[in-house]
Amino acid sequence: MTTSVATHTAPLLFQRLLQPPGRCVVGFSGSREPDDQTWEAMRLAAETVLFLADIPDRERLLRVGDAAGVDALIRSVCEMFGKETTHLQVYDRDVGSGSMHAALIARSIKLAVDLSREPAALLIAGPAKTCPWSIQPTGIWIAGKNQLRQKETSGTWSTIGVAVGLGVPCLVYLPLPIMPPNRGRWNWQPTGIDGWWEHAGVH
Repeated sequence: MTTSVATHTAPLLFQRLLQPPGRCVVGFSGSREPDDQTWEAMRLAAETVLFLADIPDRERLLRVGDAAGVDALIRSVCEMFGKETTHLQVYDRDVGSGSMHAALIARSIKLAVDLSREPAALLIAGPAKTCPWSIQPTGIWIAGKNQLRQKETSGTWSTIGVAVGLGVPCLVYLPLPIMPPNRGRWNWQPTGIDGWWEHAGVH
């Protein structure tokens, strides 16, 4: 597995954003099949959050789904730190009488909504593709479609759109050549660290 300069310097970025004292809830969302760079970036992000959780007067809690890929990675990092029961909440899909697809959407929406209700929260995401054309930070779930209105889904980008639209700031890692969207209400800003972009919450 390769490690880029960006992943070595990324912890400084998280420390800058998460250093203030008090409670901060950090949600994670990402691809079920991340590439090596995204895997390493998400791992370092989770480890940094958990490291900060051990600093007095700083309560750091993690939220993540029950899927494979990035979700599973975050859960395993928490287990490695021995914090899976004290610092982690896993959002399970509840199929019930509905479809698996609907259950996955409901789970992701709940994660975003719960983050928006926290006084201090952050979403860290690692999607595997560019943002589908239709998705905007509106605070509601938008199904992914391309410019021809053909289906082009991305659960991670849809989750980001819900969270940012509800006022939750977001950090996203995008390995080159993937770039963040710059249309409509999107307003991604470079962090100064290759691959990492930040977006303030909007209402």
